[in-house]
Parts: sequence; structure tokens; C-alpha cells
Amino acid sequence: MKMNMKMNKKTSRQPGKQFKVNGFTILETFIALLIAALALVLVSNIIVSAIGVHKRSYIRLQITQKIESCKNQLLSKPFDAAELQDGHYSKEDHLFILKQDIISITPTLKIIHISVIYKYKYHRITKKTYFYKSKYINAPISKEVNHD
Repeated sequence: MKMNMKMNKKTSRQPGKQFKVNGFTILETFIALLIAALALVLVSNIIVSAIGVHKRSYIRLQITQKIESCKNQLLSKPFDAAELQDGHYSKEDHLFILKQDIISITPTLKIIHISVIYKYKYHRITKKTYFYKSKYINAPISKEVNHD
């Protein structure tokens, strides 16, 4: 018991001076705050990157939906419809530009190029789809090309 009493009492050899047992120094606190701030900056950077990836993914999804919608509309039309005449067609809204190029190879076969472009200058995303429409073949042959 006497040994425990002596160990709990920490004093210096000089009278009036005592050692601090509890607490942190300013340097230790500053280093801990610096590490915490660095961790917060890294986490916020990851969150901002994830938001950017999500936005680009959403734009690509919208582009794909516009191409598929246009392709389905053109496939539902008769082969000799006015919408399937040779030429270059373009539609534009506030976010996207939809372009169609229709070329007749033979009287029974057409190549249709559909491209959708996202208009904002910081994201120039283009997706092109080529497919063939024939008077005699019901299932079109298609090929998609991505340009980022």
C-alpha cells in the first residue's frame, strides 16, 4: 500500500514545481486538427468527384434514351414515309441537338445515322447510332459508336 501512495504522487525534486499529468500540448492539438482537416478535404473531394460522375452518367442515359426513342420512331414508320426520305434532319432543344442523316443505298435499303450531342461547353458528349432499314427485313442491323 505504501508503494501505491508514493507512485500516485508525482512531484519534482525541487519544492513548488509539479509535473502535469493530464491534458494535451498545443502542438499535439494542432497536429490532430491538421489531420482531421486533411481528412475532411479528401472526403469532400471524393464527394465532388462522385457528383460529377453521376451527372455525366445521367447525361449519357438521357442521350441513349433520345437515340433509342428516335430509332423506334423511325422503325415504326413505313419504308417510304416522308420522315425516311434522304437528307439531313436536325432538332434542337435547350440541352441536346438531335441529328439524322438518311441515305438510300438501294430502293429497298437505307442507312440511318442518328447522333445526339449535349450542348454545354464543359461536357461535349456525342453518341452516334447507325442502323439499316430495309423494306424486306424486319429486324434492323445496328451499330453504336460513342464519342466522349
